[in-house]
Amino acid sequence: MNNYEKALKTILETFHAKKVKEFRGHDGYGYNADIYLGKNKIAEVDEDGWGGGLRIDYVSDEMKQKSDEIIKNLPKCKFSEATGGFSEDMMKWDAELAFDHVATNVLRMRDFKKQMKKITIIKDEQILEYRTKSSQLDEIFRFKNVGYMTLRAHLELKQKKEGIKILNLLPENEAFELYRKHS
Repeated sequence: MNNYEKALKTILETFHAKKVKEFRGHDGYGYNADIYLGKNKIAEVDEDGWGGGLRIDYVSDEMKQKSDEIIKNLPKCKFSEATGGFSEDMMKWDAELAFDHVATNVLRMRDFKKQMKKITIIKDEQILEYRTKSSQLDEIFRFKNVGYMTLRAHLELKQKKEGIKILNLLPENEAFELYRKHS
């Protein structure tokens, strides 16, 4: 785990978002969310979908100071760790970047749960889906060259043979990490 991943893990374990609402904006999609530290609401954020930065309205100066202290102590990392690129410039964590990760993580989880209703695989670093519903994993089908077996058994064979990852067969947190990494 590199420093970027450590910092992101700390952010997602420390802060959480509620009342996340997504909408269409002028330059793409935007969202509104309430950001919490533990049980305490610390800010309302608004990504208006018009380009530009995240608007942050803190509940109090005390909450701003608490969140700034946590963000200031995140592990230092390079842009290359975050993007997989080659930049050796250091990345500066701030509330805007941290809170954006928190809110968009909620939106990605929603997309992930919707995606997991279908059989979802990762092959060659891409997310692919079968038309088959995940609720059919334990149904018996006839497969060419192998005969009758459950879809689950067939996918497990395919996974061993082709080196693919079937997200529906993994624990949810592990599957979500892979989904987030590849989407």
